[in-house]
Amino acid sequence: MVGSGRSSPPGHVKRLEESLRKLMGNPQLRARLEIEVESHARNHFHHDRITKKILETYRLAIAKRDQRLA
Repeated sequence: MVGSGRSSPPGHVKRLEESLRKLMGNPQLRARLEIEVESHARNHFHHDRITKKILETYRLAIAKRDQRLA
């Protein structure tokens, strides 16, 4: 989660444990993160946005192909 979540680098078990304990003991923090995660997902993974990105990728690929064939 970019910007709002808790993260722990791979192998840092103690840091992960600390983050989980903090979340377990703080209902307000959990509620805030839930709202932020939902907003992030809506903004970044909505089907309209994904469809536009896929179409853009195909258009770019076709344009590059056409340039090579010209």
